[in-house]
Amino acid sequence: MTSKVRFQTTEKNIARLELFEQQGVLIECDGCGKCATIHRIETVNTIPSTRAATASCQHCGKTWRLPYAYAALPLWLATSHRGNRLWALNEYHLKWLEEFIEAEVREDKLGFGSSALHAILPRWMTAAKNRRDVMKALARLRERLESAERKS
Repeated sequence: MTSKVRFQTTEKNIARLELFEQQGVLIECDGCGKCATIHRIETVNTIPSTRAATASCQHCGKTWRLPYAYAALPLWLATSHRGNRLWALNEYHLKWLEEFIEAEVREDKLGFGSSALHAILPRWMTAAKNRRDVMKALARLRERLESAERKS
């Protein structure tokens, strides 16, 4: 009998998008089309909440500011999966998604509720029947990341 892959949410692996943002957000450079990094995110207005980011590209040297909203960002690690957008902010976020989605048993040991990433992922992403396909889509993101790193 094989044991099931487990994922336990603990204080060490609790995930919030803000924590991943601190590691830099990978986007496509609008100058050269290669991988660039958002390295600073700031709140411009609090009502309504508006954020702006500063990005730079190590390939072409461009530095620019852009509005910071997940749906509008030209994320480097993004793909389509059955009409849904699957994305990761950076390698750390991608690794967390890979581990969480792959797990057959997911246990929330903290009870953080809706403020934690595992509690707000869409059902199509976490459903057992979609696990294999979502993992394939995450593998495409992993390949894009590794391809960009090889070209650096």
